[in-house]
Amino acid sequence: MLSTEVADARTSTSARSAHTRERPADIEHWSREGAHHPHVPSRAPAGYAAVLAHLKARIRAAQLQASVTVNRELMALYWDIGREIVERQERDGWGSAVIERLSVDLQREFPGQTGFSLRNLRYARSFYLAYARGSAILQQAAADLPSHSGSTPILPLAVA
Repeated sequence: MLSTEVADARTSTSARSAHTRERPADIEHWSREGAHHPHVPSRAPAGYAAVLAHLKARIRAAQLQASVTVNRELMALYWDIGREIVERQERDGWGSAVIERLSVDLQREFPGQTGFSLRNLRYARSFYLAYARGSAILQQAAADLPSHSGSTPILPLAVA
């Protein structure tokens, strides 16, 4: 910043501080956590609690949406893995030894990631077989709950 900008910023901050001292009715108390941070003022401006509540709700909603998206993608991944195994077994005569080889090679390619054990690949194959023949994969159980309004239930969607 230029020195005049720094001076303007200080003047602006001082003016706001003086204005705040004149209108204590517009100030709310900060949360107790603020007491542990020496640079956080001890009082919050009017409306702060509402903004904080809104942001916390938005963060939680984003976290939930991210979890749902990750679950959906993992379900699709395991579905595809199971489908690939079944199709290769039916078309090319692959045996169970190939599933073991896939497990070893996938774990080698993606070290530290879980989900590619022999047991999980067999589960993926079983998952595909259980739902591939005319059934739809439904969204997680939360999708069957009523909507926020309570009037219209959320319908499960099929995943292809």
